[in-house]
Amino acid sequence: MNRTRRILVVDDDARNREILCEILQSLGYVPVPAGHGMEALEQLGPDIDLVLLDVMMPDMDGYEVAAAIRRDPVVREIPIIMVTVLDAREDRLQAVEAGANDFISKPVERLELKVRMDSLLKMKDARDALKRHLSDLEETVKRRTEALAESEKRFRVMFDGAQDLIFVKDSRFRYTEVNPAMIE
Repeated sequence: MNRTRRILVVDDDARNREILCEILQSLGYVPVPAGHGMEALEQLGPDIDLVLLDVMMPDMDGYEVAAAIRRDPVVREIPIIMVTVLDAREDRLQAVEAGANDFISKPVERLELKVRMDSLLKMKDARDALKRHLSDLEETVKRRTEALAESEKRFRVMFDGAQDLIFVKDSRFRYTEVNPAMIE
């Protein structure tokens, strides 16, 4: 990956947002801060590589933001890590149900954040590479299908226009195809 990774940091608490942004910068990432859920959804696009998302925010909580991300076909594959003070099992399950890939408790430890982000970004890279490969394969199949259709057209012109008698028989010696000269 040539470009620097862009990480969307969503937290309504300005100090928490600043701390996460500083950690990300020290790890070589470009943080993109957002103070609330709607701002996060407005900033989200294919250029964002991962989302660090606070759960407890006014108006639109992290669960709602995660669910909105997963419904959007353009950005639904972007990994989401919930970052929160909540640590109950139910909170983690709700985060996963909403679409989060992982869950980190505050206060965030730099090394833990790096390891979890690296893991999710590697999976994202693999998924993106697979999508590119699939797209390349589809394009190759399309080109080859078009070439085959063109070849079939040329064959038909020669087969139908030949003055010589041309026929094709199957394994039981039945005629499967004859050219017009054979019929006349």
